[in-house]
Amino acid sequence: TIAGTVTDAQSAAPSHDRLKLWRYELRQQGQTDLVDQREFAATSALAFSTVYDGPSLSTGNYEVRVQGTDAVGVPGAWSGWRLFTIANLGTVDVSASGPTGKLESGAYSSNWTGRWTHPTALTATKAWVRILSGGVVVRQTPAAGVTVSVANNAFISLTNTQAAVALAANPLPPGIYTWQMQAQASDGSLSAWSADVPLSVNYPPNQPSSLRPVSGTTHATLPLIDWLLSDPDLDDVLGVGLTSMVEITRPDTTQVTREVATVDPSTGRGYYQSTAADMPVNTTTIPYQVRVRGRDVSAAGQTGEYGPWSAPIALFLAAIPIVAIAAPIENAVIATSQPQIVWTVTGGTQVTSRVQLYRAGQPTPFFSSGQIAASGSAGSYLIPAGWLKPGNLYDADVTIWTAGGIVGTSPRRRFAVQYADANLVPNVTVALYQNPRDVEPVSVAVAWGQTSYPQSQFLGYVIWRRPTADAPEAATPIALIRSPGQLSWIDHHAPPNRPLVYAVTQLRRSGNDVQSSQPSEAGIEVPLETPVIASLESGGSHRFPVMFLEQSLSGGFTRDEASVETWGSGGKPTLIRPPAGYGARSFALGFTLLTYGGVGVAERMADVKAVIEAGDPVSLRTAEEVVFCRIVPRGNYWKRGAAVGMIEVTLNLEEIAWSEAVSLAG
Repeated sequence: TIAGTVTDAQSAAPSHDRLKLWRYELRQQGQTDLVDQREFAATSALAFSTVYDGPSLSTGNYEVRVQGTDAVGVPGAWSGWRLFTIANLGTVDVSASGPTGKLESGAYSSNWTGRWTHPTALTATKAWVRILSGGVVVRQTPAAGVTVSVANNAFISLTNTQAAVALAANPLPPGIYTWQMQAQASDGSLSAWSADVPLSVNYPPNQPSSLRPVSGTTHATLPLIDWLLSDPDLDDVLGVGLTSMVEITRPDTTQVTREVATVDPSTGRGYYQSTAADMPVNTTTIPYQVRVRGRDVSAAGQTGEYGPWSAPIALFLAAIPIVAIAAPIENAVIATSQPQIVWTVTGGTQVTSRVQLYRAGQPTPFFSSGQIAASGSAGSYLIPAGWLKPGNLYDADVTIWTAGGIVGTSPRRRFAVQYADANLVPNVTVALYQNPRDVEPVSVAVAWGQTSYPQSQFLGYVIWRRPTADAPEAATPIALIRSPGQLSWIDHHAPPNRPLVYAVTQLRRSGNDVQSSQPSEAGIEVPLETPVIASLESGGSHRFPVMFLEQSLSGGFTRDEASVETWGSGGKPTLIRPPAGYGARSFALGFTLLTYGGVGVAERMADVKAVIEAGDPVSLRTAEEVVFCRIVPRGNYWKRGAAVGMIEVTLNLEEIAWSEAVSLAG
């Protein structure tokens, strides 16, 4: 109890000689920091008294002083410091007991233990536990405490039920906490709350996602199963304390489970190579069912907790079909520009097929038929006119798909092409072309002279393009002109700032064959300062890139395997109009890069990324209209896509004023 009296010098003025307020300050002896300070309204004219209810005082020496304020609000001087001692209080130490570290979530079992000591060896008769989160008490033993009888230097141990801090019906949620214990000695004195001890309750692993392979697929070999694994707890390490369980349900409903610790720490992908013991039979009717769940080990001696199961996937196993090319024979010399590729299939029935052509020994196809309908155990495909030039060596392969999705690919077949050339196209010229509203020329106009074949023999002009550094056989066909009277064409997709060679060839029907002329070439370069992307579409729907050419050269099939691709039907630019009001909104941008000149997609993407991050203006145009915009990245816009070799780019396009476009250097 802190109590005392006051006096006032103005004893002749009793109305002033009253105590209005009083306050105290309390500190440990010799310290400057206060343990507590309070202010009270006076309840007596000349006396004060209160029972101390501030922070619990541990054993030691303390000082207190008091100040009074009289009825007119004038404070008196502080009293001197009064020394007193708190002695004979017990203490509880929980730092060397438990629980510590991480507890499993749910209705876990744990004793809350602390060592009781008392200066005069009094017994502890009651105990309390409290749990704090961010300094706020979230669970505490009821006010009556738990009755105990613990001798000096012995352990107080309370169960969850006694402590009432982790109830079975309402367990402590996952998270980070601290906890403390307090005890009462047999003389009724309370110990201070013990020092905080860190404690956490485990989060089970998240539900695995992106389980692969794709559900419903059929496999010729035992599949590699992989999934994305994650855990909310930062201290759960992939592949160490955080593992996975793979469950495989066989067609006969028997199950096998595998505990898997393999994981890629950089991507978070767990993986498991299935075995013949997991998947012992081929099946194309009743699938194997696969699902995965994560498991983390919370602390030493604990069994660990499983997270929720992933959605299951269904897999089929089947033998791989064998595809063999029957014609042309190996190293055959073909006297036509339209050879027939013939193949057979054993060990499966095809439903679709694809023919690809390669320049001899090259890894990337320059022509693809795309997936076309097929049936039975044999097939054929007529290579469209114009793709094969006389005097060159080519490779071909055939890929087939069965109804169950099993893929089979033939070995490559090499052959040569040799036939009579059509007449050269005369007077090929190229020149820069500037659309009416472009800041600078961004296109190339190609022109050529009239040829003399009659209408019955003329099949078309083919426009080719290649970087100057590339060999002529590496040129890419970019347009087919069917009308014999059309003698010019504008390339709105010319790659800028590099020397280019354009070539024009013509196709002539000769009996049942189609002849192609040798190329007539001309060179040019498109020097650009303002980057241009000619073909756009909104992000509202996905469109695959399509071949630039028309049906007689490309087969007319949509194919994402082709090495030369652009947006739009038949290669025509597709413009998305920005809003009528300047800056009113942004819209998504989609585009496909051309691969040419021996430069791969990764390098082309790096060029685009440099434009994006430089903030340069971009001209979006067709021959009739120009809008200036700036490419704006959206979040994690640059990441690896789902397919092999795919890079996903997520961008917005933001309209800018003409003056902003032309005023920015570069």
